[in-house]
Amino acid sequence: MPIDVYPIPVADFTPNPNNKTTAALPRFRFTNQSVVSNALNSKIVSNYWDFGDLSQFLDTSTFQNPEFYYPGDTGTFNVSLIVTTNYGCSDTVIKPVRINPDVIVYIPNAFSPDGSGPLKNDKFRVVASGFLTYQILIYNRWGERLFESTNIDDPWDGYYQSVLSQMDAYIYQVNVTSYNNDLYKYNGTVILLR
Repeated sequence: MPIDVYPIPVADFTPNPNNKTTAALPRFRFTNQSVVSNALNSKIVSNYWDFGDLSQFLDTSTFQNPEFYYPGDTGTFNVSLIVTTNYGCSDTVIKPVRINPDVIVYIPNAFSPDGSGPLKNDKFRVVASGFLTYQILIYNRWGERLFESTNIDDPWDGYYQSVLSQMDAYIYQVNVTSYNNDLYKYNGTVILLR
């Protein structure tokens, strides 16, 4: 006697932005890419999303292509999608999305390496957070490189070749890479005071 074997769906989705964003805009749009064979008129009739945010009571949706805003801080969230056909066959997929911290960079415009000002102003120190890589370059007015570092805890003390530089404006370039591998470049001048 003939029997009907109904096809199993294949659950899949793509988050936009692609799996990661920053805390400045912690929102994802999800595109449902689930499929099922149309054998025996099978079709997907149910989509159940769980966005993995344990801090929220309502972190689910039944829309086909939902959007979700993560109001919390940074972290990785496991998003799951369960699709079900008109014959009750189902499949589940789970993918992580990540919310990285924002890149914050503060660059002072003057410092006094001779000790005449506050102690924290004795070195040209960049303050940054939410970054993956860091680089600073210092040049004099003739384009000669005086200082370079990839360690944010290694500030410029105003010296070049063991001699304290003269009071002047110096050009800096700070390159910071975010956790999303986006490069941020900051250029400007800093005044060395004595």
